[in-house]
Amino acid sequence: MIARMATRGILYWKREAVTPGGELFGRAWVIEEDGTKRPLNGGDPISRAEAIRLAEAGEYTLDADA
Repeated sequence: MIARMATRGILYWKREAVTPGGELFGRAWVIEEDGTKRPLNGGDPISRAEAIRLAEAGEYTLDADA
């Protein structure tokens, strides 16, 4: 039997920059189960670590291009 984890949708994160300290930043958006697309953080870049945290907290599947 294959169990499916219930998620609310997919959180996408696309890398755009790397800071001198090595932290990755990019833009993130969510596509909800109903197909609604919405940017996170007003469309401003967030760190990859923040995208991971938001995906876990919101029960989203993370698709990170990093």
